[in-house]
Amino acid sequence: MAVALSTDKIQMGCDPEFFFERDGKIIGSEKVIDSKHDLVEKDGVQGELHPRPSECRQVLASNIRNCFFAVAEFAAKHKVNVSMNSVISVPKEEFDSLSESSKIFGCKPDYNIYTGLTNEINVDPKISMIRSAGGHLHLGVHRGYFTICNELGQDIQTISFAYPSVMDVFDIRELYKNKTYICKDNDEIHNIIQKVYGYDPFKSRKNLTMKLSKWYSSDEAILQHIPLIKLLDIIVGNTCVLLDRNPDQQIRRQTYGRAGDYRLPKYGIEYRTLSNFWLQHYTLMSLVFGLAREAVLLLATDIINNNYNISNTIIESIDEADIKNAINNNDFELAKQNFLKFRKAIKSLKISVYSPTYAELPLIKSKDFSYFMKLISLGGVETFFKSKDVINHWKQYNSSLYDGWDRFKVKQLKACTKKEFLACK
Repeated sequence: MAVALSTDKIQMGCDPEFFFERDGKIIGSEKVIDSKHDLVEKDGVQGELHPRPSECRQVLASNIRNCFFAVAEFAAKHKVNVSMNSVISVPKEEFDSLSESSKIFGCKPDYNIYTGLTNEINVDPKISMIRSAGGHLHLGVHRGYFTICNELGQDIQTISFAYPSVMDVFDIRELYKNKTYICKDNDEIHNIIQKVYGYDPFKSRKNLTMKLSKWYSSDEAILQHIPLIKLLDIIVGNTCVLLDRNPDQQIRRQTYGRAGDYRLPKYGIEYRTLSNFWLQHYTLMSLVFGLAREAVLLLATDIINNNYNISNTIIESIDEADIKNAINNNDFELAKQNFLKFRKAIKSLKISVYSPTYAELPLIKSKDFSYFMKLISLGGVETFFKSKDVINHWKQYNSSLYDGWDRFKVKQLKACTKKEFLACK
């Protein structure tokens, strides 16, 4: 009997990085982003986009587009271009001219699911002039509800996770773990009420508590970070080795972006393995986030059915060492072997999709996706996606004209034969 795929929605976001250059030489972002902006900021040598998250890939793409309008203004003002290289070397003269704050690695510590440890950086950022650009994926909890109770345990107010201010105040994992969240001196609860409503009608109340009143399987999947990161490595990280063959990825992963790298921010999870390569084209962005969403929904389906048959089948289909080596060494041939094992595993699972909203799912069982990956293994992703001017590509983005993955596979992929694909090279 087929298992129905979860159709819960998830919040998707990102903070991809890029570089500025003039006449082919890297320019520190502090010399270009010279004023505070909500959508783009300097992050060491790199610039970093901050699009608003969304549960829809098209809306997220539109938000990325808004970021690039801000980038374009800074770039035009200082007569520089944007470089989407994932690894660069800063010229010594430029490096020496940067402030001390721009020379350091600005990232907070991240963790690795396989070692169980905090990642250590064994490079001195004040000496090394090599820098890399990440394309981290943010997957967030946002659709559940909690109820605030008075000192007698009676419900007095229900609040949705959807309010961004809620995530700024308390750790959702504590609520998930204990189902009840008791705040010292009630400061956090009153702070949440004040932020959400602009006033606090319960400010005189003491001994308030919060309890979980409604929860979604996708929310729980995001908070079960150990199996989720492993699924993301197989479904997203390994697949992106096939898409992004740039040998510089091996250099980048000496410092950042290894298999299993993650953070646990308050909103959910940050998958930190990918570079910024997917930012080159909207279709790539749509595909990568589509794969990430499916990883969450597959785990959510297991949670709904109170077993981990789907997740375990996928995770156990590939040796963990092979996944790590394929990603960390950007090993195309090993990644291809892993992908074929994954395809065999996913084909053995009986998963059905009933919701029209997710008619294109699951990508991982789609014949179109399988065919696309075969073509990529022959000729490389550049044949389909070449965008020399990334700023203009995103500025011209229009959801009714540009191809996300769903339109791309209908309009271009099905019309392309292997012979035509290779002839384009």
